[in-house]
Amino acid sequence: SSGRRFWLQGCSPRKRTSSKQSTLLRCRAGICLRQPLGRERGAGRNMARPSLPRLLISLAGGALALIFTSLVVAAGAPFNPEVARAFASLSQAAYCGRHPDDEEKLARWECGPCVDSNVSVVEGSVRVLETKDEYEDNATVTYVARAKGWRGLLGDACLVSIRGTTNVANWVRNFEAWHVPITFPDNDCADCKAEHGFVKIWDQVKPGILAALLDAGCVPEVETKKHLGLTAHVYITGHSMGAAVGTLAMLSLHKLGYRVQSSYLFESPRVGNKAFADAFMTIFNHRSEPMWRITHAKDPVPALPPRKLGYAHTMYQVHYNSSGMPHVCNFPFDGVCTQGLFDGLRHIGDHCNLSLTPPGTICGCYDRAAQAAAAAGAGRLAFV
Repeated sequence: SSGRRFWLQGCSPRKRTSSKQSTLLRCRAGICLRQPLGRERGAGRNMARPSLPRLLISLAGGALALIFTSLVVAAGAPFNPEVARAFASLSQAAYCGRHPDDEEKLARWECGPCVDSNVSVVEGSVRVLETKDEYEDNATVTYVARAKGWRGLLGDACLVSIRGTTNVANWVRNFEAWHVPITFPDNDCADCKAEHGFVKIWDQVKPGILAALLDAGCVPEVETKKHLGLTAHVYITGHSMGAAVGTLAMLSLHKLGYRVQSSYLFESPRVGNKAFADAFMTIFNHRSEPMWRITHAKDPVPALPPRKLGYAHTMYQVHYNSSGMPHVCNFPFDGVCTQGLFDGLRHIGDHCNLSLTPPGTICGCYDRAAQAAAAAGAGRLAFV
Protein backbone atom coordinates (compact mmCIF):
# COMPACT_ATOMS: atom_id res chain seq x y z
CA SER A 1 0.00 0.00 0.00
CA SER A 2 1.19 3.52 -0.74
CA GLY A 3 -0.41 4.80 2.46
CA ARG A 4 1.10 5.09 5.93
CA ARG A 5 1.31 2.16 8.30
CA PHE A 6 1.98 1.88 12.04
CA TRP A 7 3.80 -0.99 13.71
CA LEU A 8 5.88 -1.66 16.82
CA GLN A 9 9.53 -0.88 16.31
CA GLY A 10 12.50 0.20 18.43
CA CYS A 11 12.58 3.97 18.28
CA SER A 12 15.70 4.42 16.16
CA PRO A 13 14.89 6.20 12.89
CA ARG A 14 16.48 4.52 9.90
CA LYS A 15 15.81 4.01 6.22
CA ARG A 16 14.23 0.86 4.84
CA THR A 17 14.03 -0.16 1.22
CA SER A 18 11.31 -2.25 -0.39
CA SER A 19 10.81 -3.43 -3.95
CA LYS A 20 8.39 -0.56 -4.51
CA GLN A 21 9.89 2.50 -2.84
CA SER A 22 12.04 3.76 -0.01
CA THR A 23 10.42 4.57 3.31
CA LEU A 24 11.47 6.46 6.40
CA LEU A 25 10.71 5.59 10.01
CA ARG A 26 9.56 8.54 12.08
CA CYS A 27 9.50 7.70 15.78
CA ARG A 28 7.83 9.22 18.79
CA ALA A 29 7.07 7.79 22.23
CA GLY A 30 8.28 4.33 21.28
CA ILE A 31 6.01 4.04 18.20
CA CYS A 32 7.43 4.42 14.72
CA LEU A 33 5.62 5.71 11.67
CA ARG A 34 6.50 4.34 8.25
CA GLN A 35 6.20 7.08 5.65
CA PRO A 36 7.26 7.15 1.96
CA LEU A 37 10.31 9.32 1.35
CA GLY A 38 9.66 12.65 -0.33
CA ARG A 39 6.16 12.92 1.06
CA GLU A 40 5.55 15.49 3.78
CA ARG A 41 3.44 14.59 6.78
CA GLY A 42 -0.15 15.66 6.20
CA ALA A 43 0.35 16.08 2.45
CA GLY A 44 -2.54 14.69 0.44
CA ARG A 45 -5.97 14.29 1.91
CA ASN A 46 -6.55 10.98 0.19
CA MET A 47 -3.77 9.15 2.05
CA ALA A 48 -4.93 5.96 3.73
CA ARG A 49 -5.43 6.30 7.47
CA PRO A 50 -4.39 3.50 9.83
CA SER A 51 -7.26 1.32 10.94
CA LEU A 52 -8.46 1.88 14.50
CA PRO A 53 -7.69 -1.70 15.69
CA ARG A 54 -4.15 -1.51 14.34
CA LEU A 55 -3.60 1.89 15.92
CA LEU A 56 -4.90 0.66 19.29
CA ILE A 57 -2.65 -2.39 19.13
CA SER A 58 0.32 -0.18 18.38
CA LEU A 59 -0.45 2.19 21.24
CA ALA A 60 -0.94 -0.74 23.62
CA GLY A 61 2.38 -2.17 22.48
CA GLY A 62 4.07 1.14 23.12
CA ALA A 63 2.59 1.25 26.62
CA LEU A 64 3.81 -2.28 27.31
CA ALA A 65 7.26 -1.26 26.15
CA LEU A 66 7.29 1.62 28.62
CA ILE A 67 6.12 -0.69 31.40
CA PHE A 68 8.85 -3.15 30.50
CA THR A 69 11.55 -0.49 30.64
CA SER A 70 10.19 0.62 34.02
CA LEU A 71 10.85 -2.88 35.37
CA VAL A 72 14.18 -3.67 33.74
CA VAL A 73 16.61 -0.88 32.99
CA ALA A 74 18.88 -0.65 30.01
CA ALA A 75 21.76 -2.24 31.89
CA GLY A 76 19.70 -5.42 32.24
CA ALA A 77 19.56 -5.55 36.06
CA PRO A 78 16.16 -5.48 37.80
CA PHE A 79 15.58 -3.27 40.81
CA ASN A 80 15.39 -5.32 44.01
CA PRO A 81 13.12 -3.79 46.71
CA GLU A 82 14.44 -6.15 49.39
CA VAL A 83 18.02 -5.05 48.79
CA ALA A 84 16.79 -1.45 48.84
CA ARG A 85 15.32 -2.08 52.30
CA ALA A 86 18.63 -3.45 53.54
CA PHE A 87 20.49 -0.42 52.19
CA ALA A 88 17.93 1.93 53.77
CA SER A 89 18.76 0.45 57.17
CA LEU A 90 22.50 0.65 56.42
CA SER A 91 22.00 4.29 55.55
CA GLN A 92 19.91 4.97 58.66
CA ALA A 93 22.59 3.36 60.87
CA ALA A 94 24.85 6.35 60.17
CA TYR A 95 22.40 8.49 62.18
CA CYS A 96 23.34 6.38 65.22
CA GLY A 97 26.57 8.34 65.48
CA ARG A 98 24.85 11.35 67.03
CA HIS A 99 25.19 10.27 70.69
CA PRO A 100 27.90 8.29 72.56
CA ASP A 101 25.57 5.45 73.62
CA ASP A 102 24.25 5.00 70.08
CA GLU A 103 27.76 5.20 68.66
CA GLU A 104 28.87 2.32 70.89
CA LYS A 105 25.96 0.20 69.69
CA LEU A 106 26.83 1.07 66.10
CA ALA A 107 30.46 0.08 66.68
CA ARG A 108 29.27 -3.28 68.06
CA TRP A 109 26.74 -3.57 65.21
CA GLU A 110 23.91 -3.77 67.73
CA CYS A 111 21.96 -0.62 66.84
CA GLY A 112 18.37 -0.98 65.66
CA PRO A 113 19.08 -0.23 61.97
CA CYS A 114 22.18 -2.47 62.12
CA VAL A 115 20.10 -5.45 63.20
CA ASP A 116 17.19 -4.68 60.88
CA SER A 117 19.50 -4.52 57.86
CA ASN A 118 20.11 -8.28 58.25
CA VAL A 119 23.64 -7.64 57.01
CA SER A 120 26.37 -9.50 58.89
CA VAL A 121 29.71 -7.78 59.45
CA VAL A 122 33.09 -9.06 60.56
CA GLU A 123 33.29 -8.70 64.33
CA GLY A 124 35.31 -5.67 65.37
CA SER A 125 35.48 -4.27 61.83
CA VAL A 126 33.11 -1.31 62.32
CA ARG A 127 34.86 2.04 62.41
CA VAL A 128 32.75 5.10 63.33
CA LEU A 129 34.35 8.28 62.03
CA GLU A 130 33.55 11.76 63.32
CA THR A 131 34.87 14.53 61.10
CA LYS A 132 35.46 18.05 62.33
CA ASP A 133 34.31 21.03 60.32
CA GLU A 134 35.26 24.64 60.83
CA TYR A 135 31.69 25.19 62.05
CA GLU A 136 31.31 22.17 64.35
CA ASP A 137 33.39 19.34 65.85
CA ASN A 138 31.05 16.42 65.14
CA ALA A 139 29.99 17.79 61.76
CA THR A 140 29.84 14.61 59.71
CA VAL A 141 29.58 10.99 60.82
CA THR A 142 30.44 8.06 58.59
CA TYR A 143 31.09 4.42 59.31
CA VAL A 144 33.03 1.72 57.53
CA ALA A 145 32.59 -2.03 58.11
CA ARG A 146 33.64 -5.31 56.52
CA ALA A 147 30.47 -7.13 55.48
CA LYS A 148 30.13 -10.91 55.38
CA GLY A 149 27.07 -10.84 53.15
CA TRP A 150 23.31 -10.54 53.00
CA ARG A 151 21.12 -13.49 51.93
CA GLY A 152 23.65 -14.42 49.28
CA LEU A 153 23.22 -11.09 47.46
CA LEU A 154 25.96 -9.01 49.06
CA GLY A 155 29.30 -10.75 49.07
CA ASP A 156 32.54 -10.06 50.93
CA ALA A 157 32.96 -6.30 50.72
CA CYS A 158 33.28 -3.13 52.74
CA LEU A 159 30.36 -0.86 53.60
CA VAL A 160 30.61 2.93 53.63
CA SER A 161 27.65 4.89 54.97
CA ILE A 162 27.50 8.68 55.30
CA ARG A 163 25.06 10.44 57.62
CA GLY A 164 22.63 13.04 56.33
CA THR A 165 22.08 16.57 57.57
CA THR A 166 21.71 16.92 61.34
CA ASN A 167 23.44 20.15 62.40
CA VAL A 168 24.23 23.73 61.48
CA ALA A 169 27.51 22.82 59.80
CA ASN A 170 25.67 20.45 57.45
CA TRP A 171 23.09 23.09 56.56
CA VAL A 172 25.81 25.61 55.78
CA ARG A 173 27.43 23.15 53.38
CA ASN A 174 24.07 22.33 51.82
CA PHE A 175 23.62 25.95 50.78
CA GLU A 176 27.09 26.37 49.28
CA ALA A 177 25.52 25.73 45.90
CA TRP A 178 28.16 27.19 43.60
CA HIS A 179 30.13 24.89 41.31
CA VAL A 180 33.77 23.99 41.85
CA PRO A 181 35.97 21.86 39.56
CA ILE A 182 36.78 18.38 40.81
CA THR A 183 39.78 16.35 39.73
CA PHE A 184 40.55 12.66 39.69
CA PRO A 185 43.83 10.73 39.47
CA ASP A 186 43.61 10.17 35.70
CA ASN A 187 42.09 13.63 35.07
CA ASP A 188 39.65 12.26 32.46
CA CYS A 189 36.79 14.52 33.57
CA ALA A 190 38.27 17.97 33.05
CA ASP A 191 34.82 19.58 32.76
CA CYS A 192 33.37 17.94 35.88
CA LYS A 193 32.08 20.32 38.53
CA ALA A 194 30.15 19.70 41.73
CA GLU A 195 28.49 21.63 44.53
CA HIS A 196 31.12 23.32 46.71
CA GLY A 197 29.64 22.19 50.03
CA PHE A 198 29.45 18.51 49.06
CA VAL A 199 32.99 18.58 47.67
CA LYS A 200 34.22 20.21 50.88
CA ILE A 201 32.62 17.48 53.00
CA TRP A 202 34.05 14.69 50.83
CA ASP A 203 37.51 16.24 51.09
CA GLN A 204 37.10 16.25 54.88
CA VAL A 205 35.89 12.65 55.28
CA LYS A 206 37.94 11.02 52.52
CA PRO A 207 41.22 10.50 54.46
CA GLY A 208 39.42 8.82 57.36
CA ILE A 209 37.37 6.61 55.05
CA LEU A 210 40.45 5.49 53.12
CA ALA A 211 42.26 4.66 56.37
CA ALA A 212 39.24 2.74 57.69
CA LEU A 213 38.93 0.80 54.42
CA LEU A 214 42.57 -0.21 54.63
CA ASP A 215 42.12 -1.22 58.27
CA ALA A 216 39.19 -3.44 57.24
CA GLY A 217 41.17 -5.10 54.45
CA CYS A 218 39.55 -3.20 51.58
CA VAL A 219 42.09 -1.90 49.09
CA PRO A 220 42.38 -0.93 45.41
CA GLU A 221 42.08 -3.97 43.17
CA VAL A 222 45.74 -4.03 42.18
CA GLU A 223 46.65 -4.47 45.85
CA THR A 224 44.42 -7.53 46.35
CA LYS A 225 46.85 -9.66 44.34
CA LYS A 226 49.65 -9.06 46.83
CA HIS A 227 48.05 -10.61 49.94
CA LEU A 228 45.27 -13.03 50.80
CA GLY A 229 42.14 -11.90 52.62
CA LEU A 230 41.84 -8.53 50.91
CA THR A 231 38.96 -7.25 48.81
CA ALA A 232 38.45 -4.30 46.48
CA HIS A 233 34.65 -4.47 46.63
CA VAL A 234 32.89 -1.52 48.28
CA TYR A 235 29.21 -0.67 48.80
CA ILE A 236 28.31 2.97 49.44
CA THR A 237 25.09 4.40 50.82
CA GLY A 238 23.73 7.52 52.47
CA HIS A 239 20.66 9.67 52.88
CA SER A 240 20.17 13.30 51.84
CA MET A 241 23.50 15.12 52.17
CA GLY A 242 25.04 11.70 52.84
CA ALA A 243 23.74 10.49 49.48
CA ALA A 244 25.24 13.49 47.71
CA VAL A 245 28.63 12.94 49.34
CA GLY A 246 28.24 9.21 48.65
CA THR A 247 27.88 9.99 44.94
CA LEU A 248 31.22 11.80 45.03
CA ALA A 249 32.70 8.92 47.02
CA MET A 250 31.62 6.37 44.40
CA LEU A 251 33.33 8.20 41.56
CA SER A 252 36.42 9.00 43.60
CA LEU A 253 36.92 5.46 44.96
CA HIS A 254 36.39 4.02 41.49
CA LYS A 255 39.12 6.27 40.15
CA LEU A 256 41.41 5.06 42.96
CA GLY A 257 40.98 1.46 41.86
CA TYR A 258 38.22 0.15 44.17
CA ARG A 259 35.44 -2.01 42.74
CA VAL A 260 32.36 0.00 43.70
CA GLN A 261 29.39 -2.37 43.68
CA SER A 262 25.74 -1.73 42.90
CA SER A 263 24.57 0.58 45.67
CA TYR A 264 21.49 2.49 46.76
CA LEU A 265 21.39 6.20 47.67
CA PHE A 266 18.36 7.85 49.27
CA GLU A 267 16.79 11.29 48.66
CA SER A 268 19.93 12.78 47.15
CA PRO A 269 20.00 16.39 45.99
CA ARG A 270 21.68 17.08 42.67
CA VAL A 271 25.44 16.84 43.07
CA GLY A 272 27.17 18.22 39.98
CA ASN A 273 26.91 19.52 36.44
CA LYS A 274 25.98 17.50 33.37
CA ALA A 275 29.61 16.54 32.70
CA PHE A 276 29.78 15.04 36.18
CA ALA A 277 26.47 13.21 35.75
CA ASP A 278 27.56 11.89 32.34
CA ALA A 279 30.89 10.68 33.74
CA PHE A 280 29.09 8.94 36.59
CA MET A 281 26.59 7.26 34.28
CA THR A 282 29.28 6.18 31.81
CA ILE A 283 31.18 4.41 34.58
CA PHE A 284 28.43 2.90 36.70
CA ASN A 285 25.23 2.54 34.69
CA HIS A 286 26.50 0.81 31.58
CA ARG A 287 27.14 -2.42 33.40
CA SER A 288 25.13 -5.35 34.75
CA GLU A 289 24.57 -3.79 38.20
CA PRO A 290 23.76 -0.06 38.07
CA MET A 291 23.54 2.45 40.90
CA TRP A 292 20.10 3.31 42.26
CA ARG A 293 18.93 6.72 43.42
CA ILE A 294 15.79 6.45 45.57
CA THR A 295 13.26 9.30 45.84
CA HIS A 296 10.03 9.48 47.80
CA ALA A 297 6.62 11.05 47.16
CA LYS A 298 6.91 14.84 46.80
CA ASP A 299 10.16 15.34 48.67
CA PRO A 300 11.55 18.67 47.39
CA VAL A 301 15.22 17.93 48.21
CA PRO A 302 15.98 15.90 45.04
CA ALA A 303 14.85 18.94 43.02
CA LEU A 304 17.69 21.00 44.53
CA PRO A 305 19.98 22.62 43.58
CA PRO A 306 17.84 23.60 40.56
CA ARG A 307 18.71 22.71 36.97
CA LYS A 308 18.80 26.43 36.19
CA LEU A 309 22.08 26.60 38.13
CA GLY A 310 23.60 23.97 35.85
CA TYR A 311 22.96 20.88 37.97
CA ALA A 312 21.97 17.45 36.66
CA HIS A 313 20.98 14.18 38.32
CA THR A 314 22.58 10.81 37.85
CA MET A 315 20.45 7.77 37.03
CA TYR A 316 18.88 5.29 37.68
CA GLN A 317 16.04 6.70 39.76
CA VAL A 318 13.44 4.66 41.62
CA HIS A 319 10.49 6.64 42.96
CA TYR A 320 8.46 5.41 45.94
CA ASN A 321 4.98 6.87 46.20
CA SER A 322 3.32 7.80 49.48
CA SER A 323 1.94 4.25 49.73
CA GLY A 324 5.41 2.74 49.54
CA MET A 325 5.14 1.37 46.00
CA PRO A 326 8.31 1.65 43.85
CA HIS A 327 8.44 2.75 40.22
CA VAL A 328 11.62 2.49 38.15
CA CYS A 329 11.80 5.78 36.27
CA ASN A 330 12.21 6.25 32.55
CA PHE A 331 15.13 8.62 32.11
CA PRO A 332 15.26 11.58 31.80
CA PHE A 333 11.57 12.51 32.19
CA ASP A 334 8.83 10.43 33.77
CA GLY A 335 5.50 11.84 34.93
CA VAL A 336 5.44 9.58 37.97
CA CYS A 337 8.96 10.59 38.99
CA THR A 338 8.75 14.34 38.40
CA GLN A 339 5.76 14.96 40.66
CA GLY A 340 8.18 16.03 43.39
CA LEU A 341 9.55 18.97 41.42
CA PHE A 342 10.20 21.83 43.77
CA ASP A 343 7.04 23.66 44.82
CA GLY A 344 8.27 24.97 48.15
CA LEU A 345 8.78 23.11 51.39
CA ARG A 346 5.20 21.95 51.90
CA HIS A 347 6.20 18.31 51.46
CA ILE A 348 9.52 18.37 53.32
CA GLY A 349 8.17 15.63 55.60
CA ASP A 350 8.47 13.22 52.66
CA HIS A 351 12.25 13.63 52.91
CA CYS A 352 12.48 11.52 56.06
CA ASN A 353 9.23 9.55 56.16
CA LEU A 354 10.40 6.68 54.00
CA SER A 355 8.60 3.38 54.55
CA LEU A 356 11.66 1.28 53.65
CA THR A 357 12.81 1.31 57.28
CA PRO A 358 10.86 -0.29 60.16
CA PRO A 359 10.09 2.97 62.00
CA GLY A 360 8.75 4.58 58.81
CA THR A 361 11.41 7.27 58.88
CA ILE A 362 15.05 7.14 57.87
CA CYS A 363 16.21 10.21 59.83
CA GLY A 364 17.29 8.97 63.24
CA CYS A 365 18.52 6.03 65.26
CA TYR A 366 16.33 3.72 67.32
CA ASP A 367 16.90 1.16 70.01
CA ARG A 368 15.64 -2.40 69.60
CA ALA A 369 14.63 -2.80 73.25
CA ALA A 370 12.79 0.52 73.21
CA GLN A 371 11.23 -0.51 69.92
CA ALA A 372 9.80 -3.68 71.47
CA ALA A 373 8.49 -1.79 74.49
CA ALA A 374 6.90 0.85 72.30
CA ALA A 375 5.32 -1.80 70.09
CA ALA A 376 3.78 -3.42 73.16
CA GLY A 377 2.60 -0.05 74.47
CA ALA A 378 1.90 2.95 72.30
CA GLY A 379 2.79 1.14 69.10
CA ARG A 380 5.50 3.61 68.16
CA LEU A 381 9.27 3.24 67.89
CA ALA A 382 11.37 5.05 70.45
CA PHE A 383 14.06 7.24 68.91
CA VAL A 384 17.24 7.99 70.78
